[in-house]
Amino acid sequence: MKALINFFKIILLFSFSFSSQAQLVNIKDRIQTQEFMKARYNSLFGRAELKNINAFKRSLEKKSGFFKNSKWEQSLRLIKDLESIIPEKVLIPLVYWKVIENDEQKIEDVISYYMLNKLLILRDQIDH
Repeated sequence: MKALINFFKIILLFSFSFSSQAQLVNIKDRIQTQEFMKARYNSLFGRAELKNINAFKRSLEKKSGFFKNSKWEQSLRLIKDLESIIPEKVLIPLVYWKVIENDEQKIEDVISYYMLNKLLILRDQIDH
């Protein structure tokens, strides 16, 4: 995880070094980046139940007794703690992979997507 954070720090520094040269926004690059992210981050975009809160809730309702067990309470606590910081499109998969399925690799994917997305937003801001 530490290596991932260092990687993004390097990318951030790299983006600042070239920001003064960027005059026009490259639409083709933005589209390719979006397609790459959708293909790479299957843990966020691959499952229909992780795309919006209603689909997520319906998938949980299918699990027998899920709303009565401790994982539901864990999910609610995690959502309450993070909802003001992390957007819904990242929070839903994070809760799913942390509490419901408990897959560390998928959690790392979700966090790395969030960090990369923040860097791309910063890049877009610098480009304008």
